[in-house]
Amino acid sequence: MFTCILFDIDGTLLDTQKASSLSAQKTLEDMTGNAPPLAELDALFGVANHLMAQKYNVDPVQYTEIVDRHYEIVSAKYNRVYPFVVETLEELTQKALTLGIITAKSRWEYQHDFGRFELEKYFRMAVTASDADPKPSPAPVEKFIQATGVDRDEILFLGDASADIRCARAAGISFAFANWSGNKVITESDYILDDIRDLLNLL
Repeated sequence: MFTCILFDIDGTLLDTQKASSLSAQKTLEDMTGNAPPLAELDALFGVANHLMAQKYNVDPVQYTEIVDRHYEIVSAKYNRVYPFVVETLEELTQKALTLGIITAKSRWEYQHDFGRFELEKYFRMAVTASDADPKPSPAPVEKFIQATGVDRDEILFLGDASADIRCARAAGISFAFANWSGNKVITESDYILDDIRDLLNLL
């Protein structure tokens, strides 16, 4: 039985892909004079800022500062909460489950997005790329377990990307794939969910 559910954000709770890709494109154009095609950046969706900077051979601190500025502008237009997320989080909270966030977003990005949609109240703790080595490292999950004392065997991690399942496997916890993200299905997932409300059937 699961008593703790950890959530990825991008592609799982929030649809942020267009804003993320557009802000990365504009940032790289500012820094290098070249704008990678959106399809190329879409394929890197969910990659932490310092890894994006490394891939395109730019300064990670400067990249993060610039991409945050662009993201703040475009996210207001494009970001949205996926259907049934709020209703499901309400019900999970009523069941007294421990809910947490494991994200490759920076602390600023997390607070920006969750503050806008008023989602922070549902989660006991969020571990961002500002707090621990990001996914696929198991470090964020280990930090969450250490801080909360939850039983590893009772944790389910819901995500939509390779880094998510690799993080879950390295940390020794169960993994569910969010099939509404539009990403290629990770067939080796413990569970494949077509609707976030399907979480309620796993408790």
